[in-house]
Amino acid sequence: MLRARDPYRAMRIDSDDLEAYRHAEMVRLQASPPGRITWEADGSAYLTAWPGLREGLSGAVQTAVQDFGWRPGRADAAARLLGDIDGVVVADCAIDDDERAELLEAAGFVPEIVRVRRRVSETPHDPEFTSRACGPGDLPFLFWLASETCAHTVPRVRGWTDDEVRDAFMRRYATLDMDACPTLILEDARKESCGFVVFEMDYVDPASGRVTAFILDIATHPDYWGKGAAQAMMRAGEAEMRRRGVRTMFADISADNPRPLARATKSLGFEMVGHQWVRIPKL
Repeated sequence: MLRARDPYRAMRIDSDDLEAYRHAEMVRLQASPPGRITWEADGSAYLTAWPGLREGLSGAVQTAVQDFGWRPGRADAAARLLGDIDGVVVADCAIDDDERAELLEAAGFVPEIVRVRRRVSETPHDPEFTSRACGPGDLPFLFWLASETCAHTVPRVRGWTDDEVRDAFMRRYATLDMDACPTLILEDARKESCGFVVFEMDYVDPASGRVTAFILDIATHPDYWGKGAAQAMMRAGEAEMRRRGVRTMFADISADNPRPLARATKSLGFEMVGHQWVRIPKL
């Protein structure tokens, strides 16, 4: 029996025929290149990974480990496969999968991101705020607010400076495709812009396989902190996602910044579902 370790759900695969399982994995990976699967010679462990991917903000090259598994008592074989990957490596782990987390930690990984999820539901409209689609004239506001508020949300485990993070945000918004990434502007009763939210619409929920929404960025003007703007921004985004038929929203929060995580889980209705771990080569 081989134990497969899906990032967000542990399951057991009964397979006496490992060759058949290998073939099934190869078919799955070929449907979404450039993935690859690596096996221990004795079939005691496997690892699926996508090398040469680009980190979403900086564009740095990294390998994403999608899944790895091992036969009972052979976690050492899975650790060896992880250790054989060169360069920056990221791997997902369910929030309650202590066994997988311990193996990643032993292999030199550290938590970088907390992944959170919120079910889309119908919530009442806040009369103090309205939302509208972002237009080209809003880009200066996006640039400014992102540089002011988003830099602190980026994990610092990779050693990025504030200036590097701000530059990366500027590049992101300079090339933002608002058709692929629906963007909403939040306005107060005076029609003053006070926040924004950006969605990616091609995120795949690893648990269900459904294409759903991912919150790329969300920010509110500092003058509106503590005044319900963040909740109003989330309700506006939720209404837009409901209009598009989306059932679930995901977001990533820096693992080394507890304040946004507390706000997301306590005030905005998100639940923690997993971590992204990262291993940075030592210079």
